[in-house]
Amino acid sequence: MANGYTTINNAPYKYTLNAYGPEASSHGENQSMFAKNQAYWDFRLQSAYLDSQSKVKALVPQMASYLVMPNALFSAGFSDMNQQNASLRTMSLANGNNKKNAFFLSSYGNTGTLSSNYTALEYGYGADLRYNALQIGVALGVLENQNMTTNFGLLGTYGQVSFTPKDMEGADKSTLDKWSISAFGSIQHQNGLFLDTLLSYGLVKGHIKVANIGNVAKLSDANTLSASATIGQQFSTGVEGLVFEPQAQLAYQRLMFDSISDSHNLEIDMDNPDQWLVRIGGRLTKTVTAAENGRVISLYGKLNMIKAFGDDKTLQVSDYNFHLDPMGASIEGGVGINAQLNKKIGLHGDISHQHKLQKAGVSSTSFSGGIRYRF
Repeated sequence: MANGYTTINNAPYKYTLNAYGPEASSHGENQSMFAKNQAYWDFRLQSAYLDSQSKVKALVPQMASYLVMPNALFSAGFSDMNQQNASLRTMSLANGNNKKNAFFLSSYGNTGTLSSNYTALEYGYGADLRYNALQIGVALGVLENQNMTTNFGLLGTYGQVSFTPKDMEGADKSTLDKWSISAFGSIQHQNGLFLDTLLSYGLVKGHIKVANIGNVAKLSDANTLSASATIGQQFSTGVEGLVFEPQAQLAYQRLMFDSISDSHNLEIDMDNPDQWLVRIGGRLTKTVTAAENGRVISLYGKLNMIKAFGDDKTLQVSDYNFHLDPMGASIEGGVGINAQLNKKIGLHGDISHQHKLQKAGVSSTSFSGGIRYRF
């Protein structure tokens, strides 16, 4: 039997071919095609079990990839929004009285671990996650009045999402390509109050892989939709050059899949999972070098509480439903640097860690770096 197992009736469970020799206690005379008392072997196609006592059937390995894929994409989407918001903040802070438009380029990514609320006997799977992306953006215009500055523009992002399920024999790393375009608006008041908004639409393509087989399913018609609004206020402290900036963010993500057909004749309905996310926290920024020629260097530290809602969904294979894990709550901390080298060129870098606060969720380490050019 190819690959050691097969499926029956479009169900996602493993069936294996087992051999029983002449001494097998399960033999019966009515099972023999040979003369009475003549020794024989027989072969039976039977369900494979994770646990023979509880009779928990074993899934085919690609099912673990289908179950972790939504959270891998949600995690990548949140990384995109984080970087987009960081670009808007550095752009706004660098504006000052400079009314020129800006072009910015960033590279960023993260590595992390996804954990499940469920055990393997309950079809719960963790995964190793990796995301790397490149973002290009342009501020198309600046509107100013006496007390307020508004920036608006576009961002384009390309990234690769990879995930390797754990606790599943035969699972392998799958890699998806993700393209997105985003429109942004950023409003900054002279009193330090700001509002950053984003609206993004994306396309996801790639393959689901299993060990010893390779590609078992093609993902070609998946889309993403996300929106984000972040409000904050900059407060001067009693220390020269030290600014405290509390923030609150509300974000929404939706994944839109067509039915996925794989090489084992499975039809997977992902049910278009969505997620709401709230982030509350802030950052403390210290300007360490400032000069009249436009050169400014500032360091910051950040701390945020993050809570995801509404992502405890199911996916369906034939008549069988399987639970997707919620992302839950996490805490994020990090440090970064912004360097305005002159009136036209700026650099930034950031490293942060996000840690889940319950059994299920994502813990990851993120990094980013980029350049900004004003024209």
